[in-house]
Amino acid sequence: MFATRQTIINWVKMTELRNCCQGTCPCVQRLRLLLVTKPKTAYDYNRLEQKIRAEEINYNMCYQKKKMK
Repeated sequence: MFATRQTIINWVKMTELRNCCQGTCPCVQRLRLLLVTKPKTAYDYNRLEQKIRAEEINYNMCYQKKKMK
C-alpha cells in the first residue's frame, strides 16, 4: 500500500490538531478519525470531504469557545 499526496496531507493535518480541553475532546477525536479514513471510491471521497469540512467547522467553533474561557 502506497501513500498518496492526499493521504500525507491529511496525516499532517491530523497530527497538528490540538485538544480543545484538558481531556479528550470528542470533536477533535471525530475529526482525527475522519482525516485518517481512506475512501474506497470517488463517491466515498466526496462524502468524506463533506464530512471533514463540517467537522472542521465544529472543531474550530469548539476550539475558539474553549480558548476564550
